[in-house]
Amino acid sequence: MPALMLLSALCMTHPALASTVINGDLSGDHVWTPANSPYVIQDARILPGASVTVEPGVVVKMSPKDASGPFIVQGTLTLGRADAAAQVIVTSLLDDVVGGDTNGDGDATTPNPGDWRNISASAGGVIRMYHTTMLYGGANTGYDYVCKGYCGYTKYADGQLVNDGGSVEVHTVSFSRSIGEHVSQFSGVSVLEGSNFYNAPRGVKSMGGELSIEQSTFSMLNMGFDVGATTLMLSGNQFTRTPGNRLETTGGSYLSDGRNTSDGAVLKVQGDVEREFVFPAEGFTYRMGSTRILPTGTMDFSPGVIVKVDQEMGILVEGSFKIGSATSTQWSLVTSLLDDTQGGDSNGDGANTAPGQGSWNSIRIEQGGTAQLFFTELRYGGAMTGYDYHCSYGSCGYTYYANGQLFNHGGILEASHVRFVDGYGQLYVHGGTTTVSESMFTHQRYRVVDVVGGALSLTQSAFLDAATWGQGVSVQDGASAVMTENWWADPSGPKTTENPGGIGVPLSGPASFAPWLTTAPDLLIPTFTDPSAFVPEELGCTTQCYSNVLFLPGIMGSRLYWTDPSCLLVNCENKLWVPNRDDDVEKLYMATGTSLLDNIYAKEDDIVSSSTIGATYNSLFVDLNTLVASGTIV
Repeated sequence: MPALMLLSALCMTHPALASTVINGDLSGDHVWTPANSPYVIQDARILPGASVTVEPGVVVKMSPKDASGPFIVQGTLTLGRADAAAQVIVTSLLDDVVGGDTNGDGDATTPNPGDWRNISASAGGVIRMYHTTMLYGGANTGYDYVCKGYCGYTKYADGQLVNDGGSVEVHTVSFSRSIGEHVSQFSGVSVLEGSNFYNAPRGVKSMGGELSIEQSTFSMLNMGFDVGATTLMLSGNQFTRTPGNRLETTGGSYLSDGRNTSDGAVLKVQGDVEREFVFPAEGFTYRMGSTRILPTGTMDFSPGVIVKVDQEMGILVEGSFKIGSATSTQWSLVTSLLDDTQGGDSNGDGANTAPGQGSWNSIRIEQGGTAQLFFTELRYGGAMTGYDYHCSYGSCGYTYYANGQLFNHGGILEASHVRFVDGYGQLYVHGGTTTVSESMFTHQRYRVVDVVGGALSLTQSAFLDAATWGQGVSVQDGASAVMTENWWADPSGPKTTENPGGIGVPLSGPASFAPWLTTAPDLLIPTFTDPSAFVPEELGCTTQCYSNVLFLPGIMGSRLYWTDPSCLLVNCENKLWVPNRDDDVEKLYMATGTSLLDNIYAKEDDIVSSSTIGATYNSLFVDLNTLVASGTIV
């Protein structure tokens, strides 16, 4: 008998635990409950008009990629609940840690990144996620050979969660162990809020649509976000052990609240700038690839940024470029990608590379373009002379280059409190109007200033370090150069035939240089703030806050109205203020500074200015008018 019992044990199988299998098209409304969990998804699709609600505590297991495609959402999928403590878990069928050994194979299989494909919102589809964890998805990059009704190559997205034209909301969701990125977007609108993105090559990748990432954490990723042709909004995110991010500006837009932090993350920016892009001084070191600001575009770097330019790349300005502010003495830096002294090791190669004069090209202003630089240091730029075959700005061909970190090719250039340091050449003026004041030039290999056309006004500035003058200052016939009240590295002034006793910086060509300074001006010495040290200022009220609308007894102001979009009556307009029931007041509540309801409106001339309360509020009105006059309020 004992021998028979042993044989029976050896022949035992691992029975699959009870589960609910979901397969095929889902119509109508469905609720998935913990009692019927885990749910196993096999080639399922939520049809338009249908809905699936996944209750907190449910485990959803996705079938392997070779047996199932994406879980397509054309209707509505809601996972979890905002007020629930229990999580929804979305994981691999091979994951026995949650929901047990659902496939009944014991320890024969274990989960890995890329086991299953994705949950995908198609056009018109809606996905809402609350308190959910997603694991082991994102199977297969690009095309994959599959047999599903037919055999052939089918394109799949890399993300565990995909938006392909729908609406996706993610709140307090944890993403981990994807083989590609956690979230992919081709089109549609996605809001990712209060979530965690861990352990994957990329956190988020978007190739179109609108994307908002708010108060989320990116950790242990090669790249936090990789975004192109997308309206991107960032707010209060944290990046740790995530060195890279990329923003392709062509066809997209960008808005940051300036409260994103990191331990040394880089945001690479490249492409055509067609709209307004503002880059605040926050937790990113900005890395510039080939960038062209089109005539309709604006690129504005706030005071205090660190900008690093890729090898042999530059910024071409046909629209508007600005860095720093005339009213802020916080210094910015534009330098080589190879410069590790500020902003860290942004190219990730340790000490294997070092910057040199001419490591990058220039900020080049074309006819019709404008550039303003304030309290900025330029380092290691000014590469290339004359025509050179080069692939940049989206095309390959012979392009005119000049030896200047700043190169005005026919636009309007203003530079105040700018330090030109270690450029192959420093300032090249080929046309347009250039104004430089209270600036400094030092350490160059070629000319300090080269004026071959246009008009230059350079005043209250200093040429330092006689040993690094290079070929000095050159002004060609036909150009205009007013260079008065400058320090020419010697009290005797510039070395030129028009100044026989001068032994300072060499000057050739027609330029006005007298009077000059006989002592070096007391120019500001810059200090830079590393982006990794950025700490956002404390916000004001964030909970139990008050509306910015003041309701005074007896003074009603504008009447407020709202139209219920779900109303089927002929007249669906509801007057919320003055209210006639408590529900009207509740509709006026605010959250995080905005109304809970959209489209609350007032009507022209539909205003009650005051009541018969006499002079009760006269002193308040005086105080408010005083605050308006001082600019404190508007």
